[in-house]
Amino acid sequence: MANRDPLVMRWPQNIIPVRHVTLSRERAIVTGPPPIAGAAQRVTSPGATWRLTYEGVLAREASLATLRAVLARIEGRAQPIYVGPYDYAFGPVKRAGAVSPIFYTFAGGHIFSTGYRFVSSISDCTLAADASRGATEISLSNSPSAPLQAGDYFELAGRLHIIEELVGADARIWPRLRASYTTGQKIEIADPRMRAYLDGEATIQMQYGRWGETTLQFVEAPW
Repeated sequence: MANRDPLVMRWPQNIIPVRHVTLSRERAIVTGPPPIAGAAQRVTSPGATWRLTYEGVLAREASLATLRAVLARIEGRAQPIYVGPYDYAFGPVKRAGAVSPIFYTFAGGHIFSTGYRFVSSISDCTLAADASRGATEISLSNSPSAPLQAGDYFELAGRLHIIEELVGADARIWPRLRASYTTGQKIEIADPRMRAYLDGEATIQMQYGRWGETTLQFVEAPW
């Protein structure tokens, strides 16, 4: 994936599946102090962030050790992790008739003995013009193979966005850009994720010591 930090791990969804994923906006609206008369002022906050909830994170005999290892690395905000909405059933790649996420292996089609595979992205969606930090509108060179539309998630260098409106090549997005980007910057549409930190503690309740579930909260990493 373009411009992701290779030292930051990705949530291993092929080993640790998640039943429910909820994305919400945090601090999207700021409310002023109560006035003497009338309603308090409410304005859109430029500091709004994503909050992502994984409910029903499955712990099974085959995956429990991996889950414990992941949590040990990210608890206490010790390290960030790339997490995403896993919007495969409704995203642009699925609409185009492809299987998402897109995987590739060695030339002979073999996967690693551990079961891991590299994840490939569709790389024909890019920025059509320079975009400055804080912008809420960008110009896209949309993917001809799996075009984005309003309501789709996408990733720019480890930052997750959603398209609120798309007219031609011009897209209004949320949240505002976390950094400045140049023309040609690749936009991740097959498996968009965001750099995030675990918010709070993680506990795993095991049934009969063999299986269990947990709920995890993540907040977007600072920019």
